Amino acid sequence: MKIIFSLLIVIISVQNLLAQSSTVHSLNKLNGSTKEVLTYKSYKGSPFIYDQFMYSKVYLKSEDKAIDYLLNYNAYKEQIEYKIDGKIYCVTNPKQIKKIEVNSETIVYKKYYNYDQLKEGYFIEIIDDFISLYKKETVSALPLKKVARVSSTEVNKIFIREKPIYYISIYGDPLLLIKNKKMLLEVLFNNQDVKNFLKNEKIKLHLEEDLKKLVTFLNNYDK
Repeated sequence: MKIIFSLLIVIISVQNLLAQSSTVHSLNKLNGSTKEVLTYKSYKGSPFIYDQFMYSKVYLKSEDKAIDYLLNYNAYKEQIEYKIDGKIYCVTNPKQIKKIEVNSETIVYKKYYNYDQLKEGYFIEIIDDFISLYKKETVSALPLKKVARVSSTEVNKIFIREKPIYYISIYGDPLLLIKNKKMLLEVLFNNQDVKNFLKNEKIKLHLEEDLKKLVTFLNNYDK
């Protein structure tokens, strides 16, 4: 019985070592650089959307299983940053990321239209369907004296978290900024039922719950 128990201990230990080795190897799958990672010592506030680095699951397009990372989204630099052995890295291979699950949210890297210019960036996925809804978080850095009317020898700028910006994607196309109802209706061929829904439900395009209601209606239309 003691021999069997000892064998079990050895097997479990080997499995743990293999798992740790696999995890360390897998962490290298997310390429990163420390070159642009700043400490922001002379800034007040935070450039990140989460209060701290969060344990997250990263799904790479080349991997079947998720890889665990300690990360955060720097909305000021518009980059994912992650920690390994106390060092902070910024992701340099965002196109290889399928999705990131963090803090009950899903972050994806998508093509989007910034007015007429086609760009790429990170978004929080709200609805993933035929017509999808995404949220872009942004952080600005402003001179402290312009915001608080004070001067400081230690702090010269303050991070301001802006209101979220919402985008839609139709059948997987690049994301479109929802500027106003006129633009939205043009994209949807001025559908009268959509016009009525916007009016009757008093949809406000800057409110996330209203947008979720609208996109749900569009996905269920004609079903």
